[in-house]
Amino acid sequence: MERRPSGPPVALSLLPLVIAAALVAAPFGSGPGEPPAIVREARLAVEGDSAPRVGARWSARLARDSTDSAALLGLATLARLTYDYPLAERLYRRLAAGPADRFAVYARLGLASRGWW
Repeated sequence: MERRPSGPPVALSLLPLVIAAALVAAPFGSGPGEPPAIVREARLAVEGDSAPRVGARWSARLARDSTDSAALLGLATLARLTYDYPLAERLYRRLAAGPADRFAVYARLGLASRGWW
């Protein structure tokens, strides 16, 4: 007999995070360097086979500035999209532990998408 998890469905439990992301992202739009644009760039890099090049660019940025939230989000998203889940979780948690800003919201969404939050 299969045991079903208790509590609300995953989609319902993600609703507060989705609303928070929408509210946080709204004033900033999705211009370059903003979380929606970074996630889109990571997705397009994976789809277009340019993930190593884009990842190297974000890694270089992070080497210059260990607090570069955009680079952290980009690398975490690339890791998630290329199935490097341990790295993705580590980077998302690092970002989520920082300032409570729009990047932290996206990090929490990344964690929640895999059930890590």
